[in-house]
Amino acid sequence: KFSRKKISEKVASQLYKNAIQNAIQVTLSNNNYLKNEFLKKDLNDRILSFDSKIKLHKDGLIDVTETIIIANFDDNTGQFNNSIKRGITRDFPTKYFNKYGLETEVLFSINSVRKNEQLESFFIKDLSNGKRIYCGSSTDFLPVGIYKYELKYSTNNQLKFHNDRDEFYWNITGNGWEFSIDKSSCEIEFPIDSKLFDINCYTVYQNEKAHNCNSIITKNSNKIYFETNQKLLPNQGFTISVSTNKNIFTE
Repeated sequence: KFSRKKISEKVASQLYKNAIQNAIQVTLSNNNYLKNEFLKKDLNDRILSFDSKIKLHKDGLIDVTETIIIANFDDNTGQFNNSIKRGITRDFPTKYFNKYGLETEVLFSINSVRKNEQLESFFIKDLSNGKRIYCGSSTDFLPVGIYKYELKYSTNNQLKFHNDRDEFYWNITGNGWEFSIDKSSCEIEFPIDSKLFDINCYTVYQNEKAHNCNSIITKNSNKIYFETNQKLLPNQGFTISVSTNKNIFTE
């Protein structure tokens, strides 16, 4: 016997969820292949989240804090990515060609490296176009687990000065990772009185421009937030660009 009493939206939503859950359970119980696929563990070494906070100063100095959470499974079956061994490395380009075609080098200064809130040992090696930071020991392997790395560094000369605007173009994650990145975000604080416009974000491989990302200007118009909306595959990166009014930064 059915009741004619109208049910609330909350109850209807819960009944719908229950029906979906029951349907999934029945389907999986009757199909071993689907059950195995559904319950299969993802043992790929990867970055679970890559979150960056950036503060731009009027003199052009830029302070960056990167929080990188990784999963290291150390799977040796050959079925999954097993790239993480002793920790992570982070490449940072420091050599560029300016608008006159001359090679210039920007500041790159590491302020601290932490793992799980504790100071972590690191060393830096030169690359042809910049620096590579090795986080961890060269002799000790990283045990299986989830790890949170925090890198704080400073740089400068990263702004592009145009006639009618100044532009900040930044590769948040870099494109050199041998494993995937589940999600990435970036919060950027410009100097007070900055008016932000011509806002763009890009994902996928270097020199390609897919837009699997979003941007949000916060209540304070000098701050902006970016995030990806799908996983980044190995060697894919997350890049943004923001323009602001002139006379904010010192050229």
